[in-house]
Amino acid sequence: MEEFARLANYLAIHGHVSPAPRETFEGHPVGDWVRLQRLRSSRRRMPAWERRKLDAIGFVWKPQATGWTEGLRCLHEFRVREGHCRVTPGHVERGFPLGAWVRYFRHRWRQGALPADRVLALRMVGFLFGPHESKWEEGFEHLLAFRTETGHCHVPAMHRAADGYRLGRWVSTQRAAAGNGTLPDDRHSRLALVGFVWRLRGRSPGPAGIDRPTPLADRPRCREAPRSVLPTL
Repeated sequence: MEEFARLANYLAIHGHVSPAPRETFEGHPVGDWVRLQRLRSSRRRMPAWERRKLDAIGFVWKPQATGWTEGLRCLHEFRVREGHCRVTPGHVERGFPLGAWVRYFRHRWRQGALPADRVLALRMVGFLFGPHESKWEEGFEHLLAFRTETGHCHVPAMHRAADGYRLGRWVSTQRAAAGNGTLPDDRHSRLALVGFVWRLRGRSPGPAGIDRPTPLADRPRCREAPRSVLPTL
């Protein structure tokens, strides 16, 4: 198998055997060849001896199903380095096929088949399942900045961030959505985790113009976030 020898050389240089779909190596389409081997195996058209040879060098047969914890860790590292979670389809992170992994879980989410705890874990890292979610994430980032600066999440109704973002309006929208049952569970959990104030009584401002929160005993119970959402990074 000339192509197998080439893949072995690829492993020696790159440290993994998960090239991008259209990646070339030594002038040959190694990415397409790898994809073909996965297809042959899935259709039961690969001799057992060929599969054993590929197994021996750590061939990844189903990159989308490889290591939930490892994928989440790689996504976190990607976010820290790049400042976002927009992973390209063929991206490989430290030998892990992160691009394929991300595509798989986005597809599962669109099918409604991704468990709530995994949706929450991905969103906690900053992963966006669709372009429409960027506006919500922008508001959440501003809320975190407000909390870092003030030590609480009691955002005045008319508050604007330094960049002009209407955080008070965004917070009011989240309360309204929670009140009418349209706030997704994962967003509810993320807000609860950072100390979001769900109900305010009156408009009696504190010393810094902060709306006075409803006493804890009078607040509605917040749904608890799942335990151990994120792995230890």
